Amino acid sequence: MRRAFVMGSNGPADLGPLEFARLDAESFARVLSSPRCGFRVTMPEAGANAFAVRQLLYEAVEECEAGDTFLCYFSGHGFLERGSLFLLWDDSDVGRLLSSTVPVADLLQAVKICPAENKLLILDCCHAGAVVNMGGWKNSAEVPVSETEIRPENHLVLMASNRLERARELRWLRASFMTKSIAAALGERFADADLDGDNRISIGDLRRWLESQAKRHNKDHPDHPVPVPFLFGQSKGEYYLTTGGGDWEPYELPWADGSTMVVLPRHPRGGVLCLSKHPITNAQYRRFVDATDDGAIVEPEGKRFVRGTAEAPGRWEGPFYPWRDDAFNHPDMPVVCVSYDDALAYCEWVSKDLMRGRRSATLLPTAQVWDLAEFGTEFPTRNPSSWLGGTRAIHHRASAPASVDRTGERTNARGFADMVGNVWEWCRGTIRFIGKAKGYGSEEGYEAALREKLKYKPEIRGGGFMDDLSRTEIFLEASRLPQRTNTRHADLGFRISTELDTYKLPEHVLDLLSTFKEYEPIYLEEPIAE
Repeated sequence: MRRAFVMGSNGPADLGPLEFARLDAESFARVLSSPRCGFRVTMPEAGANAFAVRQLLYEAVEECEAGDTFLCYFSGHGFLERGSLFLLWDDSDVGRLLSSTVPVADLLQAVKICPAENKLLILDCCHAGAVVNMGGWKNSAEVPVSETEIRPENHLVLMASNRLERARELRWLRASFMTKSIAAALGERFADADLDGDNRISIGDLRRWLESQAKRHNKDHPDHPVPVPFLFGQSKGEYYLTTGGGDWEPYELPWADGSTMVVLPRHPRGGVLCLSKHPITNAQYRRFVDATDDGAIVEPEGKRFVRGTAEAPGRWEGPFYPWRDDAFNHPDMPVVCVSYDDALAYCEWVSKDLMRGRRSATLLPTAQVWDLAEFGTEFPTRNPSSWLGGTRAIHHRASAPASVDRTGERTNARGFADMVGNVWEWCRGTIRFIGKAKGYGSEEGYEAALREKLKYKPEIRGGGFMDDLSRTEIFLEASRLPQRTNTRHADLGFRISTELDTYKLPEHVLDLLSTFKEYEPIYLEEPIAE
């Protein structure tokens, strides 16, 4: 089990409170609970007093077992008194340190006796005096952290500075420099921070990343220097802040149309999210065409790209019938030349004709679900290294699609094959419900206005066999396609998704899923056309 205790406080109002310490803690908790990191996070409620915080910490430590990974984090003010470090809380009084603060000695004792195999304490603070935070400074004392009571006791301590050079929170970042840099390494800058290329962020990767980011910042912002974070202590083995592929074992189950559904590593809040392991194949789509009696769905027909010359540019030409071309018609190849509406019709056929009224509907995945399956986060980086390094091989820079991957060569750590390369994939068009807005009179009125003015249109994901994916982004809005959602290209297919009731999965899978972050239902379910 991966467990984390995350706390942050801007400090008491009479001591020059920080602006972003609480936000640091909240953002760091979100990153840790993401599928990529996989921590079960405990966080005190805003306004909790120091005694309540300590009690919650002790309970979190007592829940740990041998073999667990434990992380404890604090962002805020530190106050140094007679060689002891005290973490200030919202209602702290420097005249009553024992009763109104969180002594680091108590925190270290708790971490020391924690039975977890590997432990990491992150202190994004420095020693703060009575007059602190003028201009954003997080300290004013001149005592090295390493000279306090911190000792290497089979756990690691990551601090915002080695000595108190003045650890900053930066207004243009709206965060502490160290926390912002760590969150980037575990989130949108993952590919850059994974220095050894093993698809994980170890504490060694993180230390080197923080050092490089601090040096680059100081070079670019000499008027606002930050210290180089300092790592202290020792661990029994390598400490990983991300799960990589080793801690999550993909769980598969058969679907009515012959697809293999793979469970997404996400907390089953309302249901269990699943996505098909492979794109829909020619064989699957042919059964759909054969089962359609009204003639509305026919053999795929679209356009094929003809490469250009120095005199004439390349262009899409049609009609092209992929099932009549030996390079495209293998039963195990992804179906291509299907429009957005064709993909929706396939999903409806599976739900109504094959599922026979069962509660689990078959849908196109939203772009966010697709991103989660490929990257482990709904907010992926746009750096090509993040998708080029996700599998051992990618089918791109080719003249025709490949049969879907059954070998694992093009399968990512979450168990999904050919997410990148082979064919582009339709993703469901949805609108984001942001909340009730002023001036619309009602929530219904706001939703109507949102549909009219702020529609989130269908997208395609993944890149195709013709593209050089070291140069081509794998994210594209349907509005940029030649015929928008009516586009039927020879490199455009789809896969399917669903949300299962929890009782359909074994208990051990649900136990593991419960350690991940919940999937927030922020997208309305109704698909919309352009």
